[in-house]
Amino acid sequence: IYEIGGGSGTCAKCVLDYMMLNAPPKVYNNMKYISVEISSSLAEKQLETVGEVQSHLSKFTVEHRDATDIAGWGCKDPQPCWVLMLEVCT
Repeated sequence: IYEIGGGSGTCAKCVLDYMMLNAPPKVYNNMKYISVEISSSLAEKQLETVGEVQSHLSKFTVEHRDATDIAGWGCKDPQPCWVLMLEVCT
């Protein structure tokens, strides 16, 4: 899961909470949740919010960068993914 502009991390924590409680353990244990956040203060807040549940931290990372900069995305990954962009204005 990629989230663009993750704010305070509430959505990420809730998605991870849901997956931990409802998905098969194999799914939760192998998932990755990547937040792309341009604000350094919000990136820190996301880690704090998601970190309220210790097991989420191994699945969650914050990439502090501009999501509109194509160079930041690197090589194309053939794996399926979900992209969330809540309250993102362009």
